[in-house]
Amino acid sequence: MSQFSLLQRLRRVAAMEERIRLSREVHDGPMHSLTEVSLELQAASDLVEEDPKAARQRLGEIQRLLAEEQRNLRLFFRELRSGGPDSPALDPSLAARLGELVKTFQNVWGISAELRTEAVTAPIPADLAYEAARIVREALVNAARHGRASAVRVGLSGQDHHIRITVADNGRGFPFRGQYDHAALTRLKLGPVCLKERVKSLGGSLAIASTEAGARLDVILPLRQPGADDGH
Repeated sequence: MSQFSLLQRLRRVAAMEERIRLSREVHDGPMHSLTEVSLELQAASDLVEEDPKAARQRLGEIQRLLAEEQRNLRLFFRELRSGGPDSPALDPSLAARLGELVKTFQNVWGISAELRTEAVTAPIPADLAYEAARIVREALVNAARHGRASAVRVGLSGQDHHIRITVADNGRGFPFRGQYDHAALTRLKLGPVCLKERVKSLGGSLAIASTEAGARLDVILPLRQPGADDGH
Protein backbone atom coordinates (compact mmCIF):
# COMPACT_ATOMS: atom_id res chain seq x y z
CA MET A 1 0.00 0.00 0.00
CA SER A 2 1.40 3.43 -0.96
CA GLN A 3 1.96 6.15 1.61
CA PHE A 4 -0.80 8.25 0.02
CA SER A 5 -3.30 5.37 0.16
CA LEU A 6 -2.42 4.69 3.78
CA LEU A 7 -2.90 8.34 4.65
CA GLN A 8 -6.29 8.38 2.92
CA ARG A 9 -7.33 5.26 4.78
CA LEU A 10 -6.28 6.74 8.12
CA ARG A 11 -8.26 9.88 7.37
CA ARG A 12 -11.37 7.83 6.57
CA VAL A 13 -11.00 5.88 9.81
CA ALA A 14 -10.54 9.10 11.78
CA ALA A 15 -13.63 10.62 10.15
CA MET A 16 -15.68 7.52 10.95
CA GLU A 17 -14.52 7.55 14.57
CA GLU A 18 -15.49 11.20 14.85
CA ARG A 19 -18.97 10.47 13.44
CA ILE A 20 -19.37 7.71 16.02
CA ARG A 21 -18.32 10.10 18.78
CA LEU A 22 -20.81 12.73 17.61
CA SER A 23 -23.57 10.16 17.27
CA ARG A 24 -22.98 9.01 20.83
CA GLU A 25 -22.94 12.61 22.08
CA VAL A 26 -26.28 13.37 20.40
CA HIS A 27 -27.84 10.11 21.57
CA ASP A 28 -26.72 10.54 25.17
CA GLY A 29 -27.59 14.24 25.31
CA PRO A 30 -30.29 15.87 23.14
CA MET A 31 -32.11 12.64 22.23
CA HIS A 32 -32.38 11.62 25.87
CA SER A 33 -33.59 15.09 26.88
CA LEU A 34 -36.16 15.21 24.08
CA THR A 35 -37.53 11.89 25.29
CA GLU A 36 -37.93 13.41 28.77
CA VAL A 37 -39.68 16.46 27.31
CA SER A 38 -42.04 14.25 25.28
CA LEU A 39 -43.03 12.29 28.38
CA GLU A 40 -43.57 15.47 30.39
CA LEU A 41 -45.72 16.96 27.62
CA GLN A 42 -47.89 13.85 27.54
CA ALA A 43 -48.29 13.97 31.31
CA ALA A 44 -49.19 17.68 31.20
CA SER A 45 -51.71 17.07 28.42
CA ASP A 46 -53.40 14.34 30.49
CA LEU A 47 -53.74 16.74 33.43
CA VAL A 48 -54.99 19.90 31.68
CA GLU A 49 -58.68 19.39 32.46
CA GLU A 50 -58.39 17.09 35.46
CA ASP A 51 -55.82 19.11 37.45
CA PRO A 52 -54.81 22.44 35.84
CA LYS A 53 -52.42 23.31 38.71
CA ALA A 54 -50.51 20.06 38.29
CA ALA A 55 -50.48 20.62 34.52
CA ARG A 56 -48.88 24.04 35.02
CA GLN A 57 -46.26 22.46 37.27
CA ARG A 58 -45.50 19.93 34.55
CA LEU A 59 -45.15 22.72 31.99
CA GLY A 60 -42.74 24.48 34.33
CA GLU A 61 -40.66 21.30 34.46
CA ILE A 62 -40.66 21.17 30.65
CA GLN A 63 -39.39 24.76 30.51
CA ARG A 64 -36.59 23.82 32.91
CA LEU A 65 -35.60 20.78 30.85
CA LEU A 66 -35.53 22.79 27.63
CA ALA A 67 -33.45 25.58 29.21
CA GLU A 68 -30.95 23.04 30.55
CA GLU A 69 -30.67 21.32 27.18
CA GLN A 70 -30.07 24.69 25.50
CA ARG A 71 -27.12 25.24 27.84
CA ASN A 72 -25.86 21.72 27.25
CA LEU A 73 -26.03 22.17 23.46
CA ARG A 74 -24.30 25.55 23.70
CA LEU A 75 -21.44 23.92 25.59
CA PHE A 76 -21.36 21.03 23.11
CA PHE A 77 -21.21 23.27 20.03
CA ARG A 78 -18.50 25.46 21.51
CA GLU A 79 -16.41 22.32 21.98
CA LEU A 80 -17.12 21.23 18.40
CA ARG A 81 -15.76 24.52 17.12
CA SER A 82 -12.55 23.80 19.04
CA GLY A 83 -12.00 20.65 16.95
CA GLY A 84 -11.45 16.94 17.59
CA PRO A 85 -8.61 15.02 19.22
CA ASP A 86 -6.10 15.88 16.49
CA SER A 87 -7.16 19.45 15.82
CA PRO A 88 -4.14 21.74 15.42
CA ALA A 89 -6.28 24.62 16.68
CA LEU A 90 -6.51 23.11 20.16
CA ASP A 91 -3.71 22.59 22.66
CA PRO A 92 -3.57 18.78 22.83
CA SER A 93 -2.67 18.63 26.53
CA LEU A 94 -5.41 17.40 28.83
CA ALA A 95 -4.80 20.20 31.33
CA ALA A 96 -5.38 22.79 28.59
CA ARG A 97 -8.52 21.04 27.37
CA LEU A 98 -9.93 20.83 30.89
CA GLY A 99 -9.04 24.45 31.60
CA GLU A 100 -10.97 25.61 28.54
CA LEU A 101 -13.85 23.25 29.33
CA VAL A 102 -14.18 24.45 32.93
CA LYS A 103 -14.12 28.09 31.84
CA THR A 104 -16.75 27.51 29.15
CA PHE A 105 -18.92 25.47 31.51
CA GLN A 106 -18.83 28.26 34.07
CA ASN A 107 -19.84 30.85 31.49
CA VAL A 108 -22.63 28.76 29.94
CA TRP A 109 -24.17 27.34 33.12
CA GLY A 110 -23.43 30.23 35.49
CA ILE A 111 -21.94 27.85 38.04
CA SER A 112 -18.69 28.38 39.92
CA ALA A 113 -16.09 25.94 38.56
CA GLU A 114 -12.36 25.54 39.10
CA LEU A 115 -9.59 23.23 37.93
CA ARG A 116 -6.73 22.03 40.11
CA THR A 117 -3.90 20.18 38.42
CA GLU A 118 -0.83 18.35 39.65
CA ALA A 119 2.19 17.44 37.57
CA VAL A 120 1.48 14.62 35.12
CA THR A 121 4.84 12.93 34.55
CA ALA A 122 3.94 10.97 31.40
CA PRO A 123 2.62 12.30 28.06
CA ILE A 124 -1.10 11.83 27.47
CA PRO A 125 -2.12 10.78 23.94
CA ALA A 126 -4.33 13.33 22.17
CA ASP A 127 -7.19 10.86 21.67
CA LEU A 128 -7.17 9.93 25.37
CA ALA A 129 -7.13 13.62 26.34
CA TYR A 130 -10.13 14.14 24.05
CA GLU A 131 -12.11 11.27 25.59
CA ALA A 132 -11.14 12.24 29.14
CA ALA A 133 -12.42 15.77 28.51
CA ARG A 134 -15.72 14.31 27.28
CA ILE A 135 -16.01 12.36 30.54
CA VAL A 136 -15.43 15.52 32.54
CA ARG A 137 -17.98 17.45 30.47
CA GLU A 138 -20.62 14.82 31.15
CA ALA A 139 -19.81 14.84 34.87
CA LEU A 140 -20.06 18.63 35.00
CA VAL A 141 -23.39 18.72 33.20
CA ASN A 142 -24.75 15.99 35.49
CA ALA A 143 -23.70 18.02 38.54
CA ALA A 144 -25.53 21.05 37.18
CA ARG A 145 -28.64 19.40 35.80
CA HIS A 146 -29.32 16.62 38.26
CA GLY A 147 -27.24 17.54 41.29
CA ARG A 148 -28.36 21.20 41.28
CA ALA A 149 -24.82 22.16 42.25
CA SER A 150 -23.71 25.77 42.54
CA ALA A 151 -19.98 25.00 42.64
CA VAL A 152 -17.85 22.28 41.03
CA ARG A 153 -14.16 21.44 41.37
CA VAL A 154 -12.20 19.36 38.86
CA GLY A 155 -8.89 17.78 39.76
CA LEU A 156 -6.23 16.23 37.51
CA SER A 157 -3.17 14.27 38.55
CA GLY A 158 -1.17 11.42 37.09
CA GLN A 159 1.70 9.00 37.34
CA ASP A 160 3.68 6.94 34.86
CA HIS A 161 0.88 4.54 33.94
CA HIS A 162 -2.41 6.31 34.63
CA ILE A 163 -4.20 9.61 35.16
CA ARG A 164 -6.71 10.43 37.90
CA ILE A 165 -9.57 12.86 37.40
CA THR A 166 -11.92 13.97 40.16
CA VAL A 167 -15.13 15.97 39.85
CA ALA A 168 -16.61 17.15 43.15
CA ASP A 169 -19.70 19.33 43.62
CA ASN A 170 -21.81 20.84 46.41
CA GLY A 171 -25.15 19.67 45.03
CA ARG A 172 -27.69 17.24 46.40
CA GLY A 173 -25.78 14.11 45.44
CA PHE A 174 -27.07 11.05 43.64
CA PRO A 175 -30.31 9.28 44.63
CA PHE A 176 -28.12 6.78 46.49
CA ARG A 177 -25.84 7.51 49.45
CA GLY A 178 -22.41 6.12 50.29
CA GLN A 179 -19.16 5.22 48.52
CA TYR A 180 -19.05 2.74 45.65
CA ASP A 181 -16.25 1.49 43.44
CA HIS A 182 -16.73 0.56 39.78
CA ALA A 183 -17.58 -3.07 40.53
CA ALA A 184 -20.25 -2.10 43.06
CA LEU A 185 -21.74 0.54 40.75
CA THR A 186 -21.99 -2.05 37.98
CA ARG A 187 -23.36 -4.80 40.21
CA LEU A 188 -25.98 -2.56 41.84
CA LYS A 189 -26.74 -0.65 38.62
CA LEU A 190 -25.98 2.71 40.20
CA GLY A 191 -24.55 5.89 38.72
CA PRO A 192 -24.72 7.43 35.22
CA VAL A 193 -24.82 4.59 32.68
CA CYS A 194 -23.21 6.52 29.82
CA LEU A 195 -20.42 7.76 32.04
CA LYS A 196 -19.66 4.25 33.28
CA GLU A 197 -19.58 2.96 29.71
CA ARG A 198 -17.20 5.72 28.59
CA VAL A 199 -14.79 4.99 31.43
CA LYS A 200 -14.99 1.24 30.87
CA SER A 201 -14.32 1.60 27.12
CA LEU A 202 -11.04 3.31 28.00
CA GLY A 203 -10.04 0.51 30.37
CA GLY A 204 -10.56 2.74 33.39
CA SER A 205 -12.52 2.70 36.62
CA LEU A 206 -15.08 4.99 38.24
CA ALA A 207 -15.80 5.45 41.93
CA ILE A 208 -18.60 7.62 43.35
CA ALA A 209 -19.12 9.09 46.80
CA SER A 210 -22.61 10.54 47.25
CA THR A 211 -23.96 12.51 50.23
CA GLU A 212 -26.65 15.11 50.87
CA ALA A 213 -23.91 17.73 50.68
CA GLY A 214 -22.74 16.75 47.18
CA ALA A 215 -21.03 14.11 45.11
CA ARG A 216 -17.48 13.20 44.14
CA LEU A 217 -16.52 11.19 41.07
CA ASP A 218 -13.08 9.60 40.93
CA VAL A 219 -11.97 8.41 37.49
CA ILE A 220 -8.75 6.49 36.84
CA LEU A 221 -7.69 6.01 33.22
CA PRO A 222 -4.68 4.00 32.07
CA LEU A 223 -2.33 5.78 29.69
CA ARG A 224 -2.04 2.54 27.76
CA GLN A 225 -5.41 1.93 26.12
CA PRO A 226 -7.06 -1.51 25.65
CA GLY A 227 -5.92 -3.16 22.42
CA ALA A 228 -2.95 -0.84 21.96
CA ASP A 229 0.05 -2.25 20.17
CA ASP A 230 2.70 -3.15 22.74
CA GLY A 231 5.49 -2.97 20.17
CA HIS A 232 6.44 -6.64 20.48
